[in-house]
Parts: sequence; C-alpha cells; structure tokens
Amino acid sequence: MEKEIYSSKEVQDFLERVRCTYETGGIWVARRFGRRWSFLCGIEPTGPSMPARFKIDDDYMLFCENPEKISKKIVQITNKLRELLVGK
Repeated sequence: MEKEIYSSKEVQDFLERVRCTYETGGIWVARRFGRRWSFLCGIEPTGPSMPARFKIDDDYMLFCENPEKISKKIVQITNKLRELLVGK
C-alpha cells in the first residue's frame, strides 16, 4: 500500500481556518495532472466569480474566491500549504 504524501484532513482544517479568519469564501487546492487542474481538497466556491490563483509549487495551486484579505499573508499561507502537501 502506498503512503499518502499528505493528510487531506490537515490541509482541509488549515483551509477552513484561513477561510474563517480572512472571509475568503471558497478556497481550495488543486493538483496538476498533465495540462488540467483537479480539485484536491478545500471549500468549494460559493459563486460564479473567477477565483484568484496562487502557486504553491509546480504541481499544486491555491484557488481563492475572495483573495483581498489574504493578499498580505499569501506567502505564509502558500508556504504552510507546501509544507503540508509535499513536506518542503
């Protein structure tokens, strides 16, 4: 059996804390599979607006529906997600 590279529960809990703290609306992580991005975990969008994208690393991207309040903390947030997702 393969070992998971991350605990989706940890990532989900972290994204929930970010959403509650910064009122981001939908906030989620997607993973690249070829040319496509696939939803991995998080809080799905609540509206039809185009989400902002923040690169975590070459294979992971953070999507955020209302990024205005997290823009000053995005480096810390993406670094924490990178640590949770790939252990870097």
